[in-house]
Amino acid sequence: MVALICILIIAGVGYGWYTYQQHQTQLLRQSSITDIDRLSGVDFERRLAILFQDRGYDVETTPATGDYGADLILNNGSERIIVQAKRYSQTVGVKAVQEVASAVPFYGGTAGMVITNAYFSPNAMTLAQRVGITLWDRSRLIQELGSHPTVGRNAPCGCGSGKKYSRCHGAPPAIARNADESSNKDSLHKLFLQSIQNLPERQVLVFAPPTITNWWAGPAITRLNAQGQIMDGDTLYEPKHFVSAPVLRRHLALVPDDGTVLMVNIEEWDPVLLEEALLPWRDQIFLVAMTQHLNHVDTTLREHFSAEIPLEKIYER
Repeated sequence: MVALICILIIAGVGYGWYTYQQHQTQLLRQSSITDIDRLSGVDFERRLAILFQDRGYDVETTPATGDYGADLILNNGSERIIVQAKRYSQTVGVKAVQEVASAVPFYGGTAGMVITNAYFSPNAMTLAQRVGITLWDRSRLIQELGSHPTVGRNAPCGCGSGKKYSRCHGAPPAIARNADESSNKDSLHKLFLQSIQNLPERQVLVFAPPTITNWWAGPAITRLNAQGQIMDGDTLYEPKHFVSAPVLRRHLALVPDDGTVLMVNIEEWDPVLLEEALLPWRDQIFLVAMTQHLNHVDTTLREHFSAEIPLEKIYER
């Protein structure tokens, strides 16, 4: 008898929790732009997730911290869209565009979006156009919310109570390695990056035997600003992160003038992808590609470099 009571209690709690979650989802689905202005950042992400789920997308969420610039990942079989959600009371700047542009290759996306209940700065809109990121500002979000049926405040509440929405739930819910080895590698990295700036050529293919190039333990592609500082932090970008030429182009478009694109083991990249994404080269940046096997690099691709230099020669300059 006691066991039966326990089962009934557990079942009742489970059903109650399920009903509550369904209720909360329905409330979010009904929320207008005014309601959204009062949501938390997390609930804004949930509202967008519901919007895209209603449109047939499978929606993944990313961790609350360490998300590398992505809040939602939308999949519909042919697209994988990386979304950053900004529930703001002020203008959204270029940082959001930069973050999601970097998140697209990291998560293997085909496109990127920033969605806000506010508006974007002119610089953010210019950068988004340049790197191919879609922006939904407040006006666009209102339009998209209106493209799906919403419940009027005098209509029956979606919770099933039979009351008017405005009388029931019209308000939004309150919802290390060896130290010497590491130091030596850091010194080699710094010397290498400084030497790049002294090269007269802009597009350089660097070759060296594996015994020399093993010191480079970084990602397959690294972006550096004009001061030689790495733009990607600890994020590792490898060929598998770039599913198409447009994705790679967007990633590299964020490199500023006099910045550097450093590619390691270029022989492992798809030459067609590189030619479509990188050519013609941007004259304002340095492109330095490294290879351990020069004869394995695609012949057509090699013709586009302005110089082929042994690694040891770089240190002599």
